[in-house]
Amino acid sequence: MSVLWVISTPIGNLDDVSLRLKQTLESCDILLVESLSKYKKISYFLNLPRDRKVIKWSLNKKGVSKKRISKFFLEGKTIGIMSDAGAPNIADPGHEVVSIAIECQAKVFSLPGPSSIGSALSLSRWPTLPCFIWGFPPKSDKKIFNWLQKMSNLKGTHLIFVNPGKLRDFVSIVDKFINVDLQLFSEISKIHEKRLDGKPQKVLRLLPEVVKGEWLILLKFV
Repeated sequence: MSVLWVISTPIGNLDDVSLRLKQTLESCDILLVESLSKYKKISYFLNLPRDRKVIKWSLNKKGVSKKRISKFFLEGKTIGIMSDAGAPNIADPGHEVVSIAIECQAKVFSLPGPSSIGSALSLSRWPTLPCFIWGFPPKSDKKIFNWLQKMSNLKGTHLIFVNPGKLRDFVSIVDKFINVDLQLFSEISKIHEKRLDGKPQKVLRLLPEVVKGEWLILLKFV
């Protein structure tokens, strides 16, 4: 019977790889990877066999078609799916491959591993449940404001990803709301891991001139 492994990978520090990750990658006939270069780094680090069939995939399916993936499952192949970092189905594309696997009656297993979401929640200075994962904000300031306004009706921890070039503007929009508390994390598990805490005005003062790396924000309306 065909198998799909949903494989979590390190979110920044290759020393977070596990023996089970190595064994699972070695067991796969085909690997669907979001980034060939990221896979090569892990492959060299783990000294994986070079005879794997490695295919680039993406949400828009430019890399590989649904028909081709279905064919692999119907042939009884063991397939692994990997995103750039973390788990393929958490803030990354991946659900469509799982859906295809289920349609083809393949067994689907998860290989757990490092997660920026889990790490940020574990570092929180306030109770994190209930938790709402929103992904990336809309593009326009008006849409972001409306998005946050809807969010403010839900009591709990709100988790948001923000690109570096938009972080300052995003926090400035958050500052328009009364009684908001923030926890910001970047480069989790890396050498230059960063954390900022406080009200929006304080965070804006603490932000460096040049913001780098993707940021994960825990937001709470208090």
